[in-house]
Amino acid sequence: TFYRWVSGFSDDMSLFLNELGVKSSGLASDLPIVQRVKHVLQANLQRYEEYFFTAGGSLNVKKCFYYLVGFEWTGTAWRYQSNSELGLDPVSITLTTLDASGTPQDVQWCEATDAQRTSGSFIAPDGSSNRQMDILDGHLKTWQQCLKNMNFSNLHAKWLSFTKVFTKKVLYPLIGHSCSLEDLQPLQQPVDREVLHLLGLNEHFPRAVLHAPLIYGGLGCATIHAQHVVEHIRENGQIQEALLASMSTTQLECGVS
Repeated sequence: TFYRWVSGFSDDMSLFLNELGVKSSGLASDLPIVQRVKHVLQANLQRYEEYFFTAGGSLNVKKCFYYLVGFEWTGTAWRYQSNSELGLDPVSITLTTLDASGTPQDVQWCEATDAQRTSGSFIAPDGSSNRQMDILDGHLKTWQQCLKNMNFSNLHAKWLSFTKVFTKKVLYPLIGHSCSLEDLQPLQQPVDREVLHLLGLNEHFPRAVLHAPLIYGGLGCATIHAQHVVEHIRENGQIQEALLASMSTTQLECGVS
């Protein structure tokens, strides 16, 4: 008799391959490194799928993707090579079945400039945040439409939709990026106008007063960039260390604590 006590679900998993993994794979060392990487990646992904099957699960190939990142020196800077320049066939895996009737399926091979959704954030190996900004712009338009559909006099509900819904949707994926004030300005400008309307103020109201903290006589509506920086400081990692080091240096140079 078989008893199933626990059902487990795995989502947003990442598999990384380094030089040691390639060298210990047993492939001929005279093969080009890019071919060895591809073969080891395919073997690892197939083994991972078999682990899922053994545990009673299944791998959804349609939701899987991979990057093969190669660099080329142009004489002045490094650039990312396109997939076609690598000269490889796509990685494919065969889903395990009880009757061995599975057929090979290609796994999505993304360019280094393509951003894919990972843990709620659209991230590309080249660090571009363009795709993420497009997604956030869609959230902005949806929120603006919701404000239009809400009762005009229900300002409290509109304010809650800004602080508890829209702001959370914007800040959550930004933790995977390092955006400058200029990057977020196209998003900040329409948000400022909507917030001022919610507060019953003219849209030409001074932004410095709108964004300044209450202790200094402002309205306490921090910019998206300011909240973005605070989110990074709260997270442990290299970005937090770099920000804190920069802040400490600035405080030392200004003579403040």
